[in-house]
Amino acid sequence: MNPRLEAFNILFRFYRTKDINLKDELDDVLPKIPKKEDRTLITHIVYGVVRYLAKLKWITERLLQGKKTSPKIEVLLWIGIYSFLEFDRVPSYATVYEIVEIAKKVEKGRAYNFVNALLRKFLREKDTIDIPQTPEIQYSLPSWFVKRWKKRLPGEWDDFFSANNRVPPLSIRVNTLKITTYELKKILLQEGVGKVEEGRWHDVLKIYGYPYIKDLWSYKMGYFTVQDEGAMWVSHVLSPNPGETVLDLCSSPGGKAFHIATLMSNKGLVYAVDIKDDVLIKETKERLGIDIIKPIRFDLRKHKDNFYDRMLE
Repeated sequence: MNPRLEAFNILFRFYRTKDINLKDELDDVLPKIPKKEDRTLITHIVYGVVRYLAKLKWITERLLQGKKTSPKIEVLLWIGIYSFLEFDRVPSYATVYEIVEIAKKVEKGRAYNFVNALLRKFLREKDTIDIPQTPEIQYSLPSWFVKRWKKRLPGEWDDFFSANNRVPPLSIRVNTLKITTYELKKILLQEGVGKVEEGRWHDVLKIYGYPYIKDLWSYKMGYFTVQDEGAMWVSHVLSPNPGETVLDLCSSPGGKAFHIATLMSNKGLVYAVDIKDDVLIKETKERLGIDIIKPIRFDLRKHKDNFYDRMLE
């Protein structure tokens, strides 16, 4: 299975619709990919191409010099150029070969010769291409965004734009029922995660790069779950105690309910209201080793008695 072909399929759907959720697309494709390194590569290409799309479009237009091409070939050129810019350990000839082979599969006729010629042209000229250093091109930011923040941050906007375009860390919540934050950090580094930092809360770690989380042994063991730091803040403010009954309204997809249960040391009862995927809740309960969460349908207007100690609206 060719990882760049899978990345192409996702990016071409993005090209056609512009409103697809890249995470959902990857979650649908990656479990079907056998090799760990291929899953990482697909993720890297999909997010990277979209992140630097304006720059890739500018380079592509310069290579085309007014010539017309099909949307499929344009997307393949984005992938090829991005690969040349980002994957310096991969021989250029190998990347050209893969992209040309994909062109043979997805486009009719001899379009692959056109792709081959343009990619080789870029390799010959890449050191002399004078890419505009404007934020719109360099960081692939929309003009309205650049205008607004130049006005708000005079003298600081370049650092702001640069930071805005870096690969963001992935926040994970440590399952303190099974492991400490310190222990998990060591395990993640041993598993090959390049960089791990502590977050704002005692049970937060930040992972950098493009790891496919479900590949990690520590994830399979239930040592952590993915959750944004802002969402964790809510549960910490609620500050539930072991043995209490907590009502979590609008609980779907369940992240806060599991955090609450963890803060309660898995003692008491958490009613998770408005859960749309009971199967996901069941799978997560088993993986994290939590059994005090109960998904329910609930209408607060029909319940005047306070059968709960705390409620999260």
